[in-house]
Amino acid sequence: MSLSPLKGLAPEWFTPSSQQDDEDSPARFKLKPLNGVQLDQALEGATYNDKGDLVDLSARGKVAALRFGLVGWENYDDKFKVAKFINIPWQERQEIAFEIINISVVQEDDEKNS
Repeated sequence: MSLSPLKGLAPEWFTPSSQQDDEDSPARFKLKPLNGVQLDQALEGATYNDKGDLVDLSARGKVAALRFGLVGWENYDDKFKVAKFINIPWQERQEIAFEIINISVVQEDDEKNS
């Protein structure tokens, strides 16, 4: 019997909303959850609303999320290299960074409930 990682620990594909209507070849980004230290760096200086919900990441937080959590892409016009994330359009970078945080927080919540 083969061993497989727990759900949420393996990288997963994410398609930004701007690519949802492209049925033929949408750009997709391979994301992995951040570990606790990486998540701390990504959330440093983050903004929260009165309910404690995350509203925005700092510029450094977005860079940290993308640097640690972006592990690949397909149907994007450039060969993958993590340093090239700066060439992704701003709106998509924002969305990808938030998705990395979301999958990382879900992973931590799942671990606490185990």
